[in-house]
Amino acid sequence: MNKSQTNIRINSQQKANKSDWYSSFANTSLFILAILLFIIPTGFISDPTNSSNLEDEIVEIVNDDSIFLVDDNEDLYRIAQSLIFRREYDKAIKTYELIIERDSNAFLAKHSLSELYLAKGLNEMDYFLSEHYFELSQKYSNEILVKHKSNTGSLFLSSLASIQLSELNSENKRKNAAYLLASLVQIKKGLDVNPHFDKLWFAMGEWWTYAVNISEEDIPSFINKYFPDLSPEYLCDYSCYHEQAEIYYQKAIDERDNSIFGNYGLMRMSYINKDEEQFIDAYCRIPEIAGLFPLEYYYVEKAKSLYNDFIERKSLHQKNPVKYQAPKSDLIPNAL
Repeated sequence: MNKSQTNIRINSQQKANKSDWYSSFANTSLFILAILLFIIPTGFISDPTNSSNLEDEIVEIVNDDSIFLVDDNEDLYRIAQSLIFRREYDKAIKTYELIIERDSNAFLAKHSLSELYLAKGLNEMDYFLSEHYFELSQKYSNEILVKHKSNTGSLFLSSLASIQLSELNSENKRKNAAYLLASLVQIKKGLDVNPHFDKLWFAMGEWWTYAVNISEEDIPSFINKYFPDLSPEYLCDYSCYHEQAEIYYQKAIDERDNSIFGNYGLMRMSYINKDEEQFIDAYCRIPEIAGLFPLEYYYVEKAKSLYNDFIERKSLHQKNPVKYQAPKSDLIPNAL
């Protein structure tokens, strides 16, 4: 498959994927929030992304701290959501935190903060800041789980934050194992509640991707406990971790064909395995749409970056197939 054929194929399939936006959106954990923000008639217009006047008003409100003069929490929700679509995450966080100051039981604000801080942690290069953001993400998710123990959206966010914290503490075997165990318990619990939630299957794939850091003495304590069908001999071969990750990414896609999360995960495994056809197929299934929530936007951008890197390396390899070698960092989770 040449480059022009690949791009034609991608463009046609991505156009088809756009029609799946509403079915994908309807299953997000923030669907109720979106209804509140864009359907209920208020002084704000329905679509904040199409109004320069509203954008100017929002910027003015947040920049001069007059946001504190906004009395109605529903208006604050609309301001925060508009800021998210503008990728003004820090200002959205400030707005949601004000909502929680006024209403400590603001479920939707806590859920949004958990996702925002998780996205900030994933984008942050500084070790201590990223750790801080992941911990804040967990804080808000866990506050929800205290009252809503089976909330799958919060279980997903908290488990993903734990997986990232395990990677940050990969040199500390005790902490690494503790975070991985906590995330595994939450993923399993979430899947027991809703086995059709693609994001939780993606989280399980992520778990296996990062479980490669588990020390051998920790394997019997929870891998064998939670995955009794896997033999110790199989687990001694570290390629099995990527093999298991691919299985769970595929399960995410089985539940939702255009799952941003599952297809991005499968792209990573295909990249490692040099499976070009599977890599392109996964990329083509990822919808390219506006107004994405923070995590969806993050993984769509990661998929684009990975695809561009793939095209560039393929071009280099074709020009000099003997000398060109993929760097060893291709096998490191963080490099993907």
